Amino acid sequence: MAKRLKCLPEHFIRCCVRTLLVLLLFSVAAGSARAQGWSWSLEGVDYGARFTSLAVDNRGNVHLSYTDNSAHVIKYAFRSVESSRWYNLVIEKNVGSATTHLALDSGGNPHICYPDWLDIKYAFWNGKRWINQEISPGGTKEYTCSLAISSEGTPYVSWYQTHDDNRGNYFHLRTAVLQDGAWLARTLDFDGEAGKWNSTVVDVQGRPFVSYSIFPTGELKVAQFNGKEWQVSFIDSWGRFTSATSALRSFVMLCNWVTGGWSRRWTTSPRPEAGLDI
Repeated sequence: MAKRLKCLPEHFIRCCVRTLLVLLLFSVAAGSARAQGWSWSLEGVDYGARFTSLAVDNRGNVHLSYTDNSAHVIKYAFRSVESSRWYNLVIEKNVGSATTHLALDSGGNPHICYPDWLDIKYAFWNGKRWINQEISPGGTKEYTCSLAISSEGTPYVSWYQTHDDNRGNYFHLRTAVLQDGAWLARTLDFDGEAGKWNSTVVDVQGRPFVSYSIFPTGELKVAQFNGKEWQVSFIDSWGRFTSATSALRSFVMLCNWVTGGWSRRWTTSPRPEAGLDI
């Protein structure tokens, strides 16, 4: 009779790690086999490009945003699925050292955000022409921004603000939504230097989510809007616990990810108060 493998409490992590490694190796092997059938091609789009962002619409058309810091411009490029030719144009001139993020709405129209020192800028194609807007003027915006568009066409933009209107240090994540023709902005998190690197998405119900890191601890957090208020959750909290507790929590989160229970288990980590309006 075959012996049953016992996983004693003191060996729980070791047993689970071995099991997880087998699953991951199987997944990588399967993915590698599928990838062998891929064929990559390289296409020249433009020169001097930096901080690119890419999206493909439902028809297969390719959209790109990027900066040319030597020329101090924000650019957009487009290639139709039916053509190999790229078309590019200047979205805005006389910008500083900026990054870009591009997202598409349900109609395949491009939307771009980019921090331009004193302003966070937003540009979009309305089907006939490009429209440029400023969001929350004042203070200093640097590093990254992120952008998502709901199925109804509502844009959500997040960015990292380093100074307030009086040039005082700030270093916090802010987000804004366009409602009734006006941008409503707020600070999401006052913990540490929150949001230097951020990402924004909108779910099928139109609720925004923002993931971001805390510097210098490297903690990972997610803020989500439930329709009434923003709720902030820890995802990876290495700096908050002892190394043993952190390792166990991170391992459990990885197991949850493998089993598909990740999103339902965020609340198992300590959750700080939601960000406040300023």
